[in-house]
This record gives sequence, C-alpha cells and structure tokens, in this order.
Amino acid sequence: MKKFFFLLILASAALQTQAQNWIPDSVVLGPGYTNRGFYSLENGNVGSVPFNTRDWMIDVSAVYSATIRINGGFFAECYKYTADDTADWATLDTTGLKAGNGWVRARDDRQSLAPSAFEYGETGHPNYGWGDYNQITHVVTGNSLFVYKTVGNGTPNSAQWKKIWIKELSASPREFIIWAADLDGGNQQTITISKEGVTNKSFIYYSFATNEVYNDEPAANSFDLIFTKFEDEYSFMGGTSIQAVTGVENNNGVFVARVQGIPANDAVYTDYTLETDIYGIGHDWKTLNMQTFQFVLADSLSYFVQDVPGNIWQIRFTGFLGTSTGKYRFEKRKVAFASVEESVTVGAWNVFPNPTSDYAQVVFSAKTASPVRISLIDLSGKVRVTENITSQVGINQHTLSLQGKNLASGVYVLQIHAGETVKSTKLVVR
Repeated sequence: MKKFFFLLILASAALQTQAQNWIPDSVVLGPGYTNRGFYSLENGNVGSVPFNTRDWMIDVSAVYSATIRINGGFFAECYKYTADDTADWATLDTTGLKAGNGWVRARDDRQSLAPSAFEYGETGHPNYGWGDYNQITHVVTGNSLFVYKTVGNGTPNSAQWKKIWIKELSASPREFIIWAADLDGGNQQTITISKEGVTNKSFIYYSFATNEVYNDEPAANSFDLIFTKFEDEYSFMGGTSIQAVTGVENNNGVFVARVQGIPANDAVYTDYTLETDIYGIGHDWKTLNMQTFQFVLADSLSYFVQDVPGNIWQIRFTGFLGTSTGKYRFEKRKVAFASVEESVTVGAWNVFPNPTSDYAQVVFSAKTASPVRISLIDLSGKVRVTENITSQVGINQHTLSLQGKNLASGVYVLQIHAGETVKSTKLVVR
C-alpha cells in the first residue's frame, strides 16, 4: 500500500479523548446507483452528478495529466492492441480480443488516479502509454489503438464496441483530440475534449450516449469522499472476478487508515498511518448475504480520514440499502484538528512530470523571499534527495535532479519547507 506520513501539525493526541459525539448522516445515489455523490466530512453532501451514462473521467486536477479513466462501475471495458501500432487503424482485426493474441485488457490503477486504462504500459515521462510527449512541441502524440466497450445507457445490453485512437493531447489549447469508430470503421467521429479554463475540479466527463463533455463536479476542494460505483476484483464463493461494485473513493489530498478488529470507540488515530490509496475505504465494508439478499456490515470496522483541510475524522458505516435506493448510512466524528497557526509562506504549487524518472520540475508561488528546502522522502520516512534554495516573491521554478540518486521505482513524498509552511504531494518515480 502507498503510505503517507502526517506532515501537517495536528492538535495533541489528547483530543482523541475529547472527540465529538458520533454524528449520523447518509448519502443517496438513487435506484441503481445512477449518481456519483460528493461528500464533505465537515459540511455534508455537496452535490452529485449523473454517472450511469458517462464513459470517461478526464483528470483535470493537474495541468500535465494525460489520464482518462473509464467507467468500469457501469460495465465499460478497455483493451489495448499490442500486435502493431496506429497504422492498423483502418484494418483493425479484433480476433482474440478477450483471449490475448495481440490484445490485453487494460484497467485503471486501483490505488492512484494514474495510470489509467488508456495509459496501460506507460513507462513514465515522456511515455504515457497511449502516446509519447514531444519535448519541443509539448504535445503528447498517440501511438496506440484500443477497443472500448461503452456504458451506453447504463445497462449491459445497451453497450457499443468502439475502436479508439487518442490522436494527441495538445499544449495550447490544452485538449484531447480522439478518433472513435465502430469496429467495422463506420460512424467515425472526432472527439475534442478541452481542459482549457477548467479550474479547481478533479474530473470532467465524456459520454458516448450523448456525445457531450460535462463539467459539473463540485469544486475539488469542497469534498473529501466520493460515493459511487467502480470496477474492482470481487471474491465470491471461492473465486475472484472483475465486477462492478459500490463503495467510496477518496478525493485527491485525502488520506485514509483502515481500523479493523477494534471497536470504533477504542481506536486511537495516532496508532495508524494514513495512506494515499484512493480506494482506502472501497467497497468491502459490506457483503451480500445470499440467503436474505441483504447487505451485512463488517464487524468492528471503521476508518480514520484526513480531510482536505487537514482535520482527522473517524467514520463507520451503519447501513447500506442496496440498489433499490442506493442509500449509504454512516456515522462520523472529528477526532483531531489541523493547526490554524501555520504561517503560509508558499502558496499554490505543482510538480511535473509525474510520474518521472530523471527530474522533477517544482513550481510554486511565494509571498516572501525566504529559504526553501525541497526534499524527496521514501515511504519509510528516509530523506533521499534534498536541496536548499532561496525563493523570490512570485512564481518560482526549480529543477530537482533525480539522476544518480539510486532511487528504486515507486512512490515517494515530495515536500517543500518554507518557514513554518510544509507542503507535500506524491511523486511516482519510474
């Protein structure tokens, strides 16, 4: 599991004994779980979007992201053509699609937003799986073909099979140009999905059913949890298969620790390490009883969640009503508070490329000219790379070299220290 150690200054652990009382709440997705619900632990429900007819989730949380996730929760499937390249667009032969022979099923990563199904086989910047980045033009040009099963109107029988060529992700304007056609080449269309001007959002969406792009998610910093359907490996009667399941995802910047086998009231958050796994809550807090066809909740299971502002909450599920209403029932309580005494020296910031192998460009805004320490930390807490610079007022950019550092491939924490400000994010090194 990918772990993230507390980097914010939190109130004393004694607050655990003064935790707020449990607060009951619920989220309703509607019959058949047709909606995707967004929830703030501080403020409750903040909105929902229709989800059962949407095919792709285009990551707009990072400027340089080339990620398009698929809606496996409503039966979407993606297969990458490995026998050749885009030269076979017109004559693509789908023989052996589900059995190999030049094809491989491509799935979204189950812990992080990337790599997505279309990024299958990526090796890190400048290779993004579906295409390669040109360091002169700053365009990602497609070099792979895919076959994609659409969600249709949200039922398996309405799906259509399409061949897909992500032609490019342009630099200016920032938009995807995608070719899609029936498997026999009919109904070819050019799909344009623009990321230009989209701010403070996690995803925009594309639907083959309507041929529309949707930008209707709540603001990315307004929610902590997403109640939704997604694809996962599901164990049943001694076997494991890929199934659509209903559960909870974490928003970017939200971290979770699973507490199992201990009554929720006896658990102390400082005994656990929070993780970046976006399915840290997931779906297995409930199981379906095949005799009663009612959902049964796991015994002595709760979760500690660090929300977007940095507070620590504990959440436990108290009911799940299934497909008839799509209603989740749970209780929550705040157990620790983020420090409000931090003097913010560094403002907005980003790091790219991510994943990377040779270097990381760290871009940040600074309110004052001051010493800044940039560090790369492995998941054991060991500092592997550190550099000290002096920031200037305004926008700053620093290249952190990773060459010759003997870094193993994996997940690291990139951290900026400036005065009392500490900013951290995940960096994947290939």
